[in-house]
Amino acid sequence: MLFTCAKDFFDKASKIERISRQQEKELYSLMKSGDTTARDKMVESYLFIVASRIKRLPNDMHSLDLIYSCLEALEKEVDKFDFCDRFLVNYIPMQAIDLSHQN
Repeated sequence: MLFTCAKDFFDKASKIERISRQQEKELYSLMKSGDTTARDKMVESYLFIVASRIKRLPNDMHSLDLIYSCLEALEKEVDKFDFCDRFLVNYIPMQAIDLSHQN
C-alpha cells in the first residue's frame, strides 16, 4: 500500500475493516500455505494499530519515513508471529516509533 503523506495514511488506515479472531486464524492458515494475498490482508488489517501509535506522537513527527518504518516492523511481526493461540494486537512491537521519538 502506498501513501502520499501522513494524512493519506491515516485516512486509509481508518477505512480498513478490522478482522475477527476467527478471520485472523483463517488468514494465518492461508499464510502458512504460502498465500501472499492472505498475508497482505493480515498486514492491512492491523494498520489501525500503527496509525494509533503514530498519532500519539507530536504532529511534526508524522512523516512517511516513520510510517514506512512502522509498516516494515508490522510486516516482520506478521511474518514471524504464531497466530494459533495469541492475538497479534497485543504483541506488535513498534520500535521504529520509540527510536524516532528519542531523536
